[in-house]
Amino acid sequence: MKKSIDTIIDICIALFSIIICGIVSLCFWFYISLLEKESDLYLYFIILSLLICKVFGFKS
Repeated sequence: MKKSIDTIIDICIALFSIIICGIVSLCFWFYISLLEKESDLYLYFIILSLLICKVFGFKS
């Protein structure tokens, strides 16, 4: 029983991380599109947000 509860908690944490990463990515995208900076900066923020997702979303 405890294992299934741990699995549910892990899934909730992963979903929460994905939602947070999505919001952060949208905020970065919106901010950069307002500034109209170079696309390199935009790509940098996408890579950074994906790394954050990887660290928080998939750690065991």
